[in-house]
Amino acid sequence: MDRSLNERERDTKRIVMAGSFLPVAAEPDLSGLVVSNITSDTVSLSWRTGEKAFDHFIVEVRESALPTQATGRTLPAGVRSTVLTGLRGDTRYQIKLYATFSGSNTAALMTLVTTEPKPKLGPIVVSETRPNSLTLSWSTLSGHFDGFAARVTDREQLYDVVELRLSGAERNVTVTGLMDSAVYDIVFYGLSRGRQTPAVSFNTSTASLPKVENLTVSDITPYGFRVSWLADSSEGFSHFQVKVSDSGQLLEPQEFIMPGNQTVLDVLGLITGIGFEVSVTGVSGNGLQSRPITTVAVTGTALCFSTARHSVTSKVSLPKLGSFNFLLSSKMFFISNK
Repeated sequence: MDRSLNERERDTKRIVMAGSFLPVAAEPDLSGLVVSNITSDTVSLSWRTGEKAFDHFIVEVRESALPTQATGRTLPAGVRSTVLTGLRGDTRYQIKLYATFSGSNTAALMTLVTTEPKPKLGPIVVSETRPNSLTLSWSTLSGHFDGFAARVTDREQLYDVVELRLSGAERNVTVTGLMDSAVYDIVFYGLSRGRQTPAVSFNTSTASLPKVENLTVSDITPYGFRVSWLADSSEGFSHFQVKVSDSGQLLEPQEFIMPGNQTVLDVLGLITGIGFEVSVTGVSGNGLQSRPITTVAVTGTALCFSTARHSVTSKVSLPKLGSFNFLLSSKMFFISNK
């Protein structure tokens, strides 16, 4: 005979109430050993405990390859984490954790962990040098790198130190803004987990600028002159830039582009009795420019005077020529009638 609906409901309530009083399993006294933040020489440990109050904890560490050699440390009862330091890179370790209570040890929690390889730089080379820059290339042999750093200093310490910070993914960098034909001392190191790897020191030199030399002015007439210069064919000049301007800057400058195999230019159509500044710059096939060389000549006279573009402005009185007195400056060349 089927039971009534009320009887079935009463049985269900008795089962639910009985389940409400089932005991909940207590957390073990020592549990949850977790390894984190693994580096080449450190490992972080953390764990949990139940309600039991322990006297202290013991951490035991040994290399898996050397099971009979262990190091241990004792930690206060209130500690729930620690950092193991002084480990060897790329090494497998067995770690055990005990808790002590009234002179007895709990069952050990054990884990295995392998440290990261120690970060180690590979060869660092200067892969390219130019007059105003150099390129560094490098590799890594092992370990994790967050980044790299380099310090570039000219040997004579005449210019600012160049400091570089590079990401861990980079393997080359071009250092710009350097001086030509200069020796630079370079210190390079890696950055890993907030620490520096051993630095590598070396030196290198920037390349020389192509040279244009011996700028002369000849065949001076009242209305022009011939300009010539020397340039080594090995420099690979594609062209030369010649600029002619009156020293008083009263007229529009004349600019000429000469082929790389030509080193003579006849400048015509000038005004007589005026000082003209002539500068020549060579441009190589890869775009490098020589330092400009400069001279000054006066039309209608045999006067020609070479000047240095970067010298401090100075005036030099020249001997009288007829009824004229010449006055020379690196900024201006003019004639005054005495």
